[in-house]
Amino acid sequence: MLRRKPIVLYDDGRYSRLRGDGASRFAGRSGIGLRGIFILGTLFARLFLGGCIERIGLKRSLYIGLFLFLAASLLNIGIHSLYLLYAARFVQGVGFGLSSSTTGTIMAHLVPAARRGANFVMYPAFIFFALSLCFISLSTSGWMLLGAAALTGLGYGTYMSCSQAIIIGLAPRGRMGLATSTFFVFMDLSVGAGPLVLGALPPYAGFRVMYAALAVLLACCAVLYYVLQNQNAAKKETCK
Repeated sequence: MLRRKPIVLYDDGRYSRLRGDGASRFAGRSGIGLRGIFILGTLFARLFLGGCIERIGLKRSLYIGLFLFLAASLLNIGIHSLYLLYAARFVQGVGFGLSSSTTGTIMAHLVPAARRGANFVMYPAFIFFALSLCFISLSTSGWMLLGAAALTGLGYGTYMSCSQAIIIGLAPRGRMGLATSTFFVFMDLSVGAGPLVLGALPPYAGFRVMYAALAVLLACCAVLYYVLQNQNAAKKETCK
């Protein structure tokens, strides 16, 4: 029989040994906490620093973000305290949030305005993404899951690129950094809240129902996008 090795936990110079289920529960809670701290750091950077990217300078903001992320990553090597690990993960999140928002802004400045009209591509992206969720809900074999994965790449990948291009096209040139960071803030919030809300469905209805509900939700989002796009186009015609 395999023996479970104890997990040694350090806390300000003191340590304790956990075995079996106690170690598993602690590791699970710690993992969730570390992911949550990272997301908080990312949100902090995008909320409070996103609007300052272009004032600080794109190159300087990128260097600062990369330095913070790299420095916090190197600190993880010698950390023996859980609280210091939380602090390092928060700094990592700040560095990731600042650098990723900056790269999005840099790409916005590089892409010509004529190429930012990606509205027509959004509808196939919604269709592919919704189909992938339907495939997952109805899957009975590995091939169906592989097909769903391919559709997810086409749908989600295209959606992310097009949505950022559309947001950048709508933002004034001096506020592209704020627009990009705001987009990622809401994306991070949805990624964090989604598992919490949808995680309540599988114990009662199963994963198939959850994925089917997501496909319906995505179809509703496509309809909402169509309505908002037409309203925006009508406003532009009125202004002319």
